Amino acid sequence: MSVTGKGRIRRSVTDWRGIFARQRASGLSQAVFCAREGIAPSSFALWKKRLGAAQGADGGLMAAVAPWIELAPARRPDQGWTIELDLGDGVCLRLRRGGG
Repeated sequence: MSVTGKGRIRRSVTDWRGIFARQRASGLSQAVFCAREGIAPSSFALWKKRLGAAQGADGGLMAAVAPWIELAPARRPDQGWTIELDLGDGVCLRLRRGGG
């Protein structure tokens, strides 16, 4: 962490990861935690989004989300299959294979 000539605090990626870990451990909402720590909620949200998109399940922000879900066949393969992926905003990707 460093302070600029204008009194602004510049935080590194490591600093932000520590802040997010402290917020999770505190049990406080983001708004309350930011007010207590003197952090702009907009900066908190921006960095959380940036780092959340860049990190996987290696102990980072997304650690609570399982990286893989095991799928087992629901029926015999010769009956065909359908996979649907809901992408949000009314967009759904459907893959189908007919039985043979």
